[in-house]
Amino acid sequence: MLFVEFLDGQRGGDLLAVLERQLVEALQAAQVSDTAVNQGAGAAGSSVTRYYLSATPSPVPKGTLLSGSRSMPALAVGAASSGTATVTVSAFFPPGSYYLLACADDSRYVMESNENNNCASSSGTLLVEGPDLMESSVTVNGPLVLGRTAQVTDTTRNQGVAGAGSSTTRYYLSKTVGGVPTGILLAGPRLVPALAAGGFSTGTATVTISPYAPAGNYYVLACADANRYVAESNENNNCEASALLQVSAP
Repeated sequence: MLFVEFLDGQRGGDLLAVLERQLVEALQAAQVSDTAVNQGAGAAGSSVTRYYLSATPSPVPKGTLLSGSRSMPALAVGAASSGTATVTVSAFFPPGSYYLLACADDSRYVMESNENNNCASSSGTLLVEGPDLMESSVTVNGPLVLGRTAQVTDTTRNQGVAGAGSSTTRYYLSKTVGGVPTGILLAGPRLVPALAAGGFSTGTATVTISPYAPAGNYYVLACADANRYVAESNENNNCEASALLQVSAP
């Protein structure tokens, strides 16, 4: 993906930078290479190029600043500077599709004839991917009786490309099967530690069924990150259902 950024020097200097990006993933570093050329009529002093993720293209800095920058030396008319910057997306950045902006002289050290054309946008959006928590198994140990406790064992997996912070798995009685929480919330969550990409956590929680819930047949849903503290690539696949079980009166 190639795109261009411009910087106008004090006496007509004009820096042209062509950048090539790699896949951007939350919590992972990406390499952004650029070549800056002063195509103007005057020299340009040293400057700093910084990078942003933005929902829309923009000729000025906009969106979320990425960590990592590239220092450029002073450039005479017609001179060029090539280099690579390592940028990192915050772990808390919402996954999705964004434009990558490269902004010349982002610190505004160079006096320019035009300060409103320093950024160029990628020609298309980049997919910023993150963690993706899901439940791969749910087992209920013992009978389900209104007003009493039961043991639920589940496995939470991070099938995303980036690490996930600690989260909470909660459990529901539901008449239907789905990837999002639904039904009657059961008392008794399970705390899940931070999970690296591909990591998993298996544990058992003691849940309590409300004595006021209607008796009948239900699925027990285990729902990863039920509090939605972790920004995920997919927020609609967090739950897994047990077999259909009978909830009886005492």
